Amino acid sequence: MQLLEVSFITFFVAGALLVFWYLIVGILLIVITPQKVKHYAYTSEHYTDIELALVSGFHFGALIHGLALVAAVAFPKLAKKRKLTDIRRVCPKWFISIGLVYWTILIFIVVTIFASLLAMILF
Repeated sequence: MQLLEVSFITFFVAGALLVFWYLIVGILLIVITPQKVKHYAYTSEHYTDIELALVSGFHFGALIHGLALVAAVAFPKLAKKRKLTDIRRVCPKWFISIGLVYWTILIFIVVTIFASLLAMILF
């Protein structure tokens, strides 16, 4: 197989993996998020009323905000704007570890997609 064919296959396999990882694993991660963390984060101190309404249901907006909360737990400096840099003090160690692993794998998948796309463009 040539590089272009391998890049093409890698692009679509990684894309499918990204959909699975973000949606299926992400939803499971939101479900297992400890209530203590949710009660600490989802307050009017950290979010506007509209954003709190978005996370109250279970739809794509809630998925984005839920995984952003997991990102804030994994990388607290990302949550500086929301004043959630101290969120790790209410999180159990296992949730911090799971959040780090989840986001590391997600970033790796995205980098793989862009690398294969770049290879398809250049070759």
